[in-house]
Amino acid sequence: MSTSIADAPRVEPRAPWFAFLGAPAAWSVQELASYSLTAHACYPMDRPLAMPSSGAAWTATFIITVAALVVALLAFGSAVRIWGDLRRAARTTGEEAVHDAERGAVARYLAFIGIPFGALFSAIIVFGLVALLVLPACG
Repeated sequence: MSTSIADAPRVEPRAPWFAFLGAPAAWSVQELASYSLTAHACYPMDRPLAMPSSGAAWTATFIITVAALVVALLAFGSAVRIWGDLRRAARTTGEEAVHDAERGAVARYLAFIGIPFGALFSAIIVFGLVALLVLPACG
């Protein structure tokens, strides 16, 4: 049974870009926000504190880190789904159906590269979460 070109999966144009850049962007926001909050809580003036000046800084950093992890995992999952759908479609409908006018090729490439990016940056965020839970904030 041959599937027609009309049956090829339609990919939202922004979805592969989220799959590609979602996890690195989530890590960047998490890193910058966490560093800023912790630095201000531990070094409000010219001398470091033994304990953070506010317990809210740790809580905010925790929430930001968990939110970044969720975004990174969503990007990873969407990369796996998009790449799998486009790869399956390439096998069943032929390469020309999936790669019409380079759009399918770009989406497939972005999703393929988004898989290791998602895994790597999710792991980095998890390591940051572990450090947040284990290490003293101003130590």
